[in-house]
Amino acid sequence: MKIPNKKTGGIITSFYLTSLRNDESASSNHFELDFEFFGTNGTVQTNVFMNDTGHREQAFKLPFNPAWDFHTYEIRWNPYLI
Repeated sequence: MKIPNKKTGGIITSFYLTSLRNDESASSNHFELDFEFFGTNGTVQTNVFMNDTGHREQAFKLPFNPAWDFHTYEIRWNPYLI
């Protein structure tokens, strides 16, 4: 993934993983992992939703500029943490 290297005027580059299928209502209980890149300064915010409840936001300053090149992002997921 490579984020835009110019100011995007309020557009947030993001990706997410969700348990909802296309035929399910957004009101169904779902699980979701969000990754949102704010601006071009290398700040990424994550959030985890379990049974439609989030409020687990964490922001990280990446040790590299995500707009300079393509990067691979991985999720560490085990019984103890995501």
